[in-house]
Amino acid sequence: MHNFFEQDMKKSLFVLFSFLATMNAWSLNYCQSSAFGYGKSATGGGNATPTVITSLGSISSSNKVYVITQNITVSKMVKISKLSNITIIGMPGVKLISNKQDKDNSGILYFSGCKNVIIRNLTFEGPGAYDCDGNDLLCFDGVTNAWVDHCDFQDGCDGNFDNKGTTDNVTVSWCRFRYLKAPKAGGTGGSDDHRYTNLLGSGSSDKPSDGTYNMTWAYCWWDSGCKERMVRCRNASLHFLNCYWNSSVANYYIGPENVDCYLEGCYIEGKPSKANIFKSYGGKNGLTCKDCYSKNGLPTASGRTVVIPTYSYETVSYTEAKTMVTNATCGAGATLTVTTAGAVSSSCDSGTPQPEAAPTLNDPSNKSQSVSTGSAIAAITFTASGTATAISVSNLPAGLSSAPNGLSLTISGTPTAGGTYTVTATNASGATTTKQGTITVSGTPGPGPTPPTPAGEHSFTWNISNPNFAALAGDIAATTTVDGLTIVATSSSKVTIDEQEIKYGFAEGDTVVFVNRLKTGGSGKADCRHIKFAVTGNCTIEVWAKSSSSSEDRTINIYTNSLDSKNLIGTLPAPKGDLTKQSFTYTGGPTTIVMGSASSGINFYAINIVYPSPTDLQRAKESLMPNKIIRNGQLFIRHNGHYYNCVGQPVFR
Repeated sequence: MHNFFEQDMKKSLFVLFSFLATMNAWSLNYCQSSAFGYGKSATGGGNATPTVITSLGSISSSNKVYVITQNITVSKMVKISKLSNITIIGMPGVKLISNKQDKDNSGILYFSGCKNVIIRNLTFEGPGAYDCDGNDLLCFDGVTNAWVDHCDFQDGCDGNFDNKGTTDNVTVSWCRFRYLKAPKAGGTGGSDDHRYTNLLGSGSSDKPSDGTYNMTWAYCWWDSGCKERMVRCRNASLHFLNCYWNSSVANYYIGPENVDCYLEGCYIEGKPSKANIFKSYGGKNGLTCKDCYSKNGLPTASGRTVVIPTYSYETVSYTEAKTMVTNATCGAGATLTVTTAGAVSSSCDSGTPQPEAAPTLNDPSNKSQSVSTGSAIAAITFTASGTATAISVSNLPAGLSSAPNGLSLTISGTPTAGGTYTVTATNASGATTTKQGTITVSGTPGPGPTPPTPAGEHSFTWNISNPNFAALAGDIAATTTVDGLTIVATSSSKVTIDEQEIKYGFAEGDTVVFVNRLKTGGSGKADCRHIKFAVTGNCTIEVWAKSSSSSEDRTINIYTNSLDSKNLIGTLPAPKGDLTKQSFTYTGGPTTIVMGSASSGINFYAINIVYPSPTDLQRAKESLMPNKIIRNGQLFIRHNGHYYNCVGQPVFR
């Protein structure tokens, strides 16, 4: 009887504990509403109205909530000193990037002497590990009461995220640490593989004023490529909560020196042996593992009493921890949903989300304008705010371009036709707010771009050998339009029209001789030299062009409206060597076609637009020959007083 009762009790307790474990898993939030752990006192900028920024240099005042809306590449590590009560949040997908691998310029953010700091939902992307005595992606030096949450640290030059000096009371949660780029050898520091991710205390005597660093690492993931320091720690009491290690190249994971560690609900895989999971670097170290797993066995340590945390926190079992931390949608890393209003959430948290307010979009007084043909409009700037996460424009009249900058968008240019455009602000939940403006151009036949009068019924050709282009021979240092073809240039980015005789052969053996070329360059950016023209709809665009290099093939990028990567619709080759004709089929409504070189040095000779209708081949050929003469049924072209036949031979003056 007693045995039956004991068995029933065991079964009941097993069911109860299983139920409680399940309930516990359901109760853990992927997105905590406030700081916890040793950094629980961090409140950051609190309820301050968010300040939208697109530069790290804008983080210059205390008592602020900063929202970063676009990727930022730094040329040198940005130092933030003695600020207090600040929150820095990244919009979904935002990266802070450093490509520097040297001592003076590497690193991204360095906080010194700051108090009450929160950083959330940012990806820190470095150039790869190089032991040049450089800087970390993120470093706290003398920072107190801080919370770093849902950040992704990749490929730091020196380290991914280090803490030193008098830094104290810090929580790092839902962060992912990894190296995706191969390490660079030969640095002055001596290590050929410096994929050392996290440091706490820069030397044996480094510690805060009370002698002990207090730090919580919760729901973090040390992933592929991490070699050492996960974490290398000195003079500290650490709580590792539901963390996951799985590096296949690691020498060791935790490297303590006068440290006690409380590991709770952690899952440990990867290369390190049992001894190297907790590898002593001297002093007295203590380790307690509660509900943890390691495929190579759990280490033990003695000599220092382990501090058991007394603060409130959420925990799950080690098996559930691995699943949650590695969740690609909302696990460790920059996986939160963020709005410009500072609202932060996770798509995996339970409960019914409240409807998000529609984004806000300003209404510029000059959004509708009337201009004369050939005149530029006054620049129009729209700014989205509130819950907005993106801003865009559609149906922009030909000749106008848009320049987005974060959540602002500026429209400018010289319209070749009128029309009504729409600017849209969008938030993370898909809600939109729109504003419309109308541009009227006097002397043009209604909205929509209109190309120049066609040379033939269904086609139009711009030939750089034509007199109107030849008259511009030399450097062009300002935007110029010839017969509807706009050449965009500046004093610092000039376009050149000069003489160059080159042949192009048709399939049936005839030859066209071009005598002038238009030379563009640039790098495909918005300020590079390029050309543009209007089309009324579906058409084939034929381009006679080649690389200006005799040894390198190049590429022509084709955009609509402006040289913006989101407007890229195709490319054409510009091969070295012989002149070729390339064709691109445009499908769509009225727009402006923009062509810019993907790398410098493209020579244009002619562009032909053919609309959908049979076009006489001979007429197309003749349209390419401005100084032409027909004698006895044969076609000749004139250049420098000579006439040339179809194979390019001079025959008479």
